[in-house]
Amino acid sequence: MGSVKQCLRRVGVLGRSTSGGRVFDGTSGLRSVELCARSGVMTRSSTTSLGTAAGEGQQHEEGTTSSSLLSVAPMMEWTDVHYRTLARLMTRRTLLYTEMIVDKTLVFQDKAGNSLDRYLHFPELQHPVVLQLGGNKASELEAAVNLAVAYGYDEINLNCGCPSPRVSGKGCFGAALMKEPSTVREIVESMARASPVPVTVKCRLGVDDNDTYPELVEFVKRTSEGLPIHHYVIHARKAFLKGLSPAQNRNVPPLKYDWVYQLSQDFPHLQFSLNGGVQNLEEARELLDRRGEAGGRLHGVMIGRAAYQRPWHTLSDADRAIYGESENPCTSRRQLLTAYSQLCDGKIEAYSKAFGCKPGQVIRKMVKPLLGMFYAEPGTSKWKKSLESMLQSGSAKSVGEIVLKGMVHIPEEILDASPQAKLVHETRTDDEGNKKRVFSMVE
Repeated sequence: MGSVKQCLRRVGVLGRSTSGGRVFDGTSGLRSVELCARSGVMTRSSTTSLGTAAGEGQQHEEGTTSSSLLSVAPMMEWTDVHYRTLARLMTRRTLLYTEMIVDKTLVFQDKAGNSLDRYLHFPELQHPVVLQLGGNKASELEAAVNLAVAYGYDEINLNCGCPSPRVSGKGCFGAALMKEPSTVREIVESMARASPVPVTVKCRLGVDDNDTYPELVEFVKRTSEGLPIHHYVIHARKAFLKGLSPAQNRNVPPLKYDWVYQLSQDFPHLQFSLNGGVQNLEEARELLDRRGEAGGRLHGVMIGRAAYQRPWHTLSDADRAIYGESENPCTSRRQLLTAYSQLCDGKIEAYSKAFGCKPGQVIRKMVKPLLGMFYAEPGTSKWKKSLESMLQSGSAKSVGEIVLKGMVHIPEEILDASPQAKLVHETRTDDEGNKKRVFSMVE
């Protein structure tokens, strides 16, 4: 079992110079700090919380935006700064997206003289990370990009795919923009003018009755021709703006992966990533290796809800399985949970002051991404109940304390299993003929 310090070093938190470190201090936003980390690993004999946090990482290496071979989709109320920290500890290479941030929010808060850290701040270790913006006016989206530039995102993405009534209905953006390619063209041109990093588009196959392949081709052509827009993330379903809920829009419209492969063939100078229905790394690898009927290949694959609901099972082996690395950053969930707790516990007070909320509310947000850590494994129900009970009582003063108590319910064999290990159930019969279902972790 590797040490926590090894895990943090692999994702860039340790072992680099401190000249460019940026850490959120809750008052002035970002400041340079010395990096530090504890090397201990949580065990059930531990009696105290983790205390001092590990320091945050340094500037990402050049070229890491090629990490879009695999990405985690932007998901409202899910892919926040805390989830992204957890994800980055599992995979150094995967491209991470923020939640969608509405342009008007940034513009309004800036005019009011309020800090934008609560919307835009992220630790250096999270690189490569993409900011997704939502809106429908070129001027406001350009202003939002100008405000976001200082935070150092690796890419900026325009949401043209969300079918939520609040977004595509009342907001008139998201998936609704696919009906107005001329507007999208004006928007991405303005965003690209303001952005020193690539601007990309995330969209659907179509919307309502605008759902033919030629119409999709026309949308891509009109929003990219003559512009520095080179990458599209395609959710391989159409969207219904009326008649289906957001949840139904994720499942009811049929997937048409072949359309995305065909786009890569029809626009060889552009890059296309596929989103929708991908559940695990095996499926992602198969899609990346596949060629369309005309020979087109994908630039990348984006995984959505599975990466949040089953984070370890979905992301922990990504660097090895997708990128061919010799090892993954964290070798076990014990190591991951220890490292994550250290990083979180050093930021509770800062986030509490910056966001004007109680420490307990910050702890709740930090713990939320951990609920699916042991999805469908022995002890997972008690793990979740333990975390939820401590959050509800408000007695815990740190993430480490909550995690440590929850780990009591997880078998050691699972806590220390590698990312490649698979859970195997079998039925055994004892000498008296009694049958018992047992599990083992198989490498």
